Amino acid sequence: MLKYINQVNVKFSPFAKNARTPRIFLSRVMMDEARLLNPHIKINTTVFTDINAQPSISVTFRDGKTLDFATEAMKIDDVLNVVKKHARKLRDLEEANS
Repeated sequence: MLKYINQVNVKFSPFAKNARTPRIFLSRVMMDEARLLNPHIKINTTVFTDINAQPSISVTFRDGKTLDFATEAMKIDDVLNVVKKHARKLRDLEEANS
């Protein structure tokens, strides 16, 4: 998945109840195994002090497409499914052009 991503922006308040999805997503993209797939990925984190701030995730792919998620009501699986779906499209295009 990370092989096809250029940039990830995660914004959340760490003490808010609705910050679970951004925290889990951030932990997954920061794993050593994931970072080895794409050592040039840019990961930006914004931590809010206001627990009422809206958490969000923004993912920019190699093809320039940006997916923005307002994650206060989303589960991590929902976010990952959408991101993986676009990454699969890019992988298929890369394989077709090879």
